[in-house]
Amino acid sequence: MPKLRVSIEEQQNREIIAKIRYGMSKQQVTHGELAEAARMTKETLWHRYKKPDQFRLDELRRVSIKLHIPLVELLGEPT
Repeated sequence: MPKLRVSIEEQQNREIIAKIRYGMSKQQVTHGELAEAARMTKETLWHRYKKPDQFRLDELRRVSIKLHIPLVELLGEPT
């Protein structure tokens, strides 16, 4: 069976997670530290990695502050 084309929403979700992981690597932030900064448990953070569209705005704001990535850059430009 052929692979299905990835939807625009799925591609955007992947880009958000990639930017978060890149920022974590660049700033040397652990998953525990990021979860604490976002005021969530590590389990919730892992759940958000799997379903990034469930991130709340306040969580994304805290993540962007912790990783020194502007929120607009983290979310990317709408296509």
